[in-house]
Amino acid sequence: MADILGPAIRYAEDGFPVSPITASVWQRRESKLRAMHGGHTFLRFGKAPCCGDVLRNHRLANVLKVLAQEGPAAFYEGPVAQAVVDAVSAVGGVLSLEDLKNHFQSSENPVVPTISTTYHGVRVHTMGPPSQGAILLEALNILEGYNLKSKLLLFVFIFD
Repeated sequence: MADILGPAIRYAEDGFPVSPITASVWQRRESKLRAMHGGHTFLRFGKAPCCGDVLRNHRLANVLKVLAQEGPAAFYEGPVAQAVVDAVSAVGGVLSLEDLKNHFQSSENPVVPTISTTYHGVRVHTMGPPSQGAILLEALNILEGYNLKSKLLLFVFIFD
């Protein structure tokens, strides 16, 4: 688990430069980011970062380190699980520690078949139900019919 999470931990700790498109979208949505629970994560001193600013997330790095050391159970039980429950509750959701614990116990050794599609000649695999994998594959199948390279700005605008 530590090998898998290592690169994500480094990006969260050391940061990464904000891309031009991300900076533009976040700057246009700055007031929404300020108002939403957790939105401060994407702001620097209350402002949306500019292109090239380095974005760090030390809280995420700390959570990923716990998961790397303790494994998946740390997400479903203990302080990380409590933080998840608190975050869901803060936005009006309903989730308990017991819910997380029960989900973990029912999925300790899951046999989840993968599903896949071909997108521009590349085989894309994702998890089958109960996940959002089917939605991802359907979106890729729809997008395959469009020449997105020639319409990049329109594509960004549509999904903005």
